[in-house]
Amino acid sequence: MLGRLAPSDAARERVRADFVKSYAKKDRASSRFDAEVSKEGWCLMASSLASVDCRRGVYAHSAIGVSVVDLYGKTQSPLLSEWFASWRENTKDRARVWLADGALDASGRLCLDGLLGIALPDDYEPVRVREFELTSNGVLPKYHHWLDLCPGAEVPNEIGSSQHGHQRRNEFSWLVETVMPQANGGCSSSWRAFSTRREAREAITQWVNAPYRAIPATELPDAPKPPDGYERWFVVGDDEA
Repeated sequence: MLGRLAPSDAARERVRADFVKSYAKKDRASSRFDAEVSKEGWCLMASSLASVDCRRGVYAHSAIGVSVVDLYGKTQSPLLSEWFASWRENTKDRARVWLADGALDASGRLCLDGLLGIALPDDYEPVRVREFELTSNGVLPKYHHWLDLCPGAEVPNEIGSSQHGHQRRNEFSWLVETVMPQANGGCSSSWRAFSTRREAREAITQWVNAPYRAIPATELPDAPKPPDGYERWFVVGDDEA
């Protein structure tokens, strides 16, 4: 924690030196320090109560029956206050919460974010990248594997309107229909959430391995375009681009 919150490189090096000096294998300790400092994000964890007569003090480890797990209700936001608020809302009917004095700020939110220097990125905008791949016993369309950058951290229950009627349907069907209006096979899909469009776009550039690559639909004149508010990349081989 001190390494992450150090105000300067010089201060971080002093923390590193204090951390490493108690280890016999200095190189290994230094590598461990770097790995811990470079980890992204913080998390809220819950621990079971230790037995009253436990002689090991305040210590958590599954081997002594004191387990630790991530707190339920994590959101896409990096703010611990939002994670905690989500957990309290989801468990309000079955959990009682005791909070230490000063744990909440004036607005009733957990105050750990300010203490740990956690803040939303300037370009914070939760999005998802959905990957689609069509399957068929017949002939697949030229563009049958693609990535859609979708707004929002959660998949909406209903969206859009069908070309073949006015029934609303789920996002999956809606997006598949924009590529293959007449379904004649199956389609696999998965998705990942990101805190910003920038992070999502960077991830897309590394999504697939050679000889395939993800090319923006805007660079493929004959490729199906995404709905408004969405961005699309098609996965193609080097010999297809």
